[in-house]
Amino acid sequence: SIGDNLRYANPEATDAELWAAGDGVLWSKLGTGLWTARNSADVTHASYRAVWSPGQGEAFAFGDARYGVYWNTAALTVIDGAGGILPDVVWGLWGSRIDNLYAVGSSVTPAPFGFALRFDGTTWRLVDSGSQRRVTAVDGFVQAGRTTLWLGTLGGGVLKSVQP
Repeated sequence: SIGDNLRYANPEATDAELWAAGDGVLWSKLGTGLWTARNSADVTHASYRAVWSPGQGEAFAFGDARYGVYWNTAALTVIDGAGGILPDVVWGLWGSRIDNLYAVGSSVTPAPFGFALRFDGTTWRLVDSGSQRRVTAVDGFVQAGRTTLWLGTLGGGVLKSVQP
């Protein structure tokens, strides 16, 4: 099942790449070309719930597993223990660039909590989501160099990030 886990890499381009992720699958399609499975003999795909592409030939996918994956234009690599936590489920990804990417979800270790992670292009870091509930969605925008995030939580909560 793919669900609504479809994302474009550079949607303004005429040869836009579409990424799809779901239960045990990660696929990409360039323009009007054929769908291509992005697999590795060394990586077992999870049940992905979110996919995000920083640009053509690349994608991050996370979901119902403690790990996510990154397709780096040539190979699939595992992202395990992002931000020093063991996610139960990553429900959403949003980014403005590869060095400003956010992942949200929930963890049960050491106790149930909602989380947000930020990827700065090198390292995943835990950031304060403002919620103890499961964080189920993320969206945002950048204005004057500052990122504003909107988070959706279990039970219908909506949180807006507070800039430092």
